[in-house]
Amino acid sequence: MKIWNRQLGDRVSNIIYQYLPAFRWRNFRLFFGGQLLSMSGTFMTQQLTIPWLYTI
Repeated sequence: MKIWNRQLGDRVSNIIYQYLPAFRWRNFRLFFGGQLLSMSGTFMTQQLTIPWLYTI
């Protein structure tokens, strides 16, 4: 079972790296993950506060 997961993971990684080569570098993956988390928090905050400001 472990070998199958590794083979599948390697195949998925190769596909991702083929279309998005910047993800080969660990620093970019960390940066991208952090930005994704940050932007989702910003989006949720805006979705909450903008309607609240219009009710005042």
